[in-house]
Amino acid sequence: MPEKRPVPEEPPVPGATVEYAFVGTLENIVQTSGYSGRAVVIDRRDAWWVLVVRVDKVKKGDPPVHDGNKIAFLVHSPSRVLGGGSSEPGARYRFTVWRKDVEEGEVHRYLEVAPPS
Repeated sequence: MPEKRPVPEEPPVPGATVEYAFVGTLENIVQTSGYSGRAVVIDRRDAWWVLVVRVDKVKKGDPPVHDGNKIAFLVHSPSRVLGGGSSEPGARYRFTVWRKDVEEGEVHRYLEVAPPS
């Protein structure tokens, strides 16, 4: 059984802040070669996968899409992002996007996924 991870409270890196959080349903995981839409860049190196998620309920902040719409995340490893949880379409999670301004105009984003709350 997958590990039950709590809703993140500590930033994944020092100085990061929560940009937005929502409960969503995993719609699909596709390789970048098979995806033509826009995606929020999470992993800049060796990112070969796109997680497509339907936003069910915004919990914090102002995501680029709202309830009922889809958002995509560019990631290196879906299984690592999902923490051993289900990668099947229909799986529900709480997605938290952390933001860290690293240089003038450059932003790094981090995605944490936990059971919905």
